[in-house]
Amino acid sequence: MSYDFYKILHVTGILIAFVALGALILAAIQKQGKQFVGKKFAGISHGIGLTFALVGGFGLAAKMHVPISTGWVSAKLIIWVILGGIIALIYRKQEWAKPISVFIIILGALAVYFARYKPF
Repeated sequence: MSYDFYKILHVTGILIAFVALGALILAAIQKQGKQFVGKKFAGISHGIGLTFALVGGFGLAAKMHVPISTGWVSAKLIIWVILGGIIALIYRKQEWAKPISVFIIILGALAVYFARYKPF
């Protein structure tokens, strides 16, 4: 596969995951919780998005000949794990939805910073 394919897959996965997280946060803010009709779809979309982002990210790292043990790649993997687990926090602590949404935006900005500037 080409570099461009992996880049499109990676960014598409990120978009899918963030849209799903946004839907779940909005449902939590509106106190819909378990009654939220799109909860299952959003959860599945979140997982698919994270999978696309991971596969695309590893593909990009391979195309750029960057070892996975590089600092900025490891930092992005940690962010990926946090974004994967934060869905459980949204489900269980709906009253934290607004602070979680700010935290998710900060994580996204950090991931972009690491990818763009590769600081370590």
